[in-house]
Amino acid sequence: MKEALVKSMERQKTMQEKLTDIEGRSRRNNIRIYGVPEGKEGNSVPNFVEQLLKSELALTADNSLHIQRAHRALARKPEQNQPPRSIVVNFLEFNTKEAVLKKAWGKKIMIEGRRLSFDHDYATEVVQKRKAYTGIKRLLKEKGIRFQTPLDKMRIHWVSGTRTYESAQDAAQELRKRGYSVETPGSGAANPSREMERLLRAPTWQRAGEMSTEAAVRARDRLQEFERIPPK
Repeated sequence: MKEALVKSMERQKTMQEKLTDIEGRSRRNNIRIYGVPEGKEGNSVPNFVEQLLKSELALTADNSLHIQRAHRALARKPEQNQPPRSIVVNFLEFNTKEAVLKKAWGKKIMIEGRRLSFDHDYATEVVQKRKAYTGIKRLLKEKGIRFQTPLDKMRIHWVSGTRTYESAQDAAQELRKRGYSVETPGSGAANPSREMERLLRAPTWQRAGEMSTEAAVRARDRLQEFERIPPK
């Protein structure tokens, strides 16, 4: 029974990885812009984004961005004091998207006194995993330790050398070993590998209805006491 469940979870893990890969590839030519006030885009998000990028990134009129689509994130419009929804931008060409991101990361772009941030448009599961690194990134910045977060991993540049961690939990464990106090990160997306490890360490399962002789005797005694049936 346990072996069958483990195999099922392995298949689920493989399928989830393939789905995440497909979703990531479908977003390959996208970027996300964070911090643009609601309504600032006017009647046309694509036109607003194109004018913003060309003016702020010093692009000439000849530099066609070939923006295919641009829209606010598909979520309910936030209340007045809540952060604005991000803007998703889809480019025709991957190289254009990469060039825009590279220039945007190297410049401080402001709107109404608020700094905009630019990033890849990650798959949903990747976003969940990256969120789990939030507390760790804050600590590393405070300590002046250089790090990178390629996709859903974390690369920390220690004095002794560079190490890459597969999850926020692994990175947090390493930090605690090195004497840093860090909050236990959330698991982000479900981790089938950890669940399979837990199942493999678990004791042998027992089918429903099966119990040891000693347990059966105790159960019978309690039932007879409850029903007040004299033993045979």
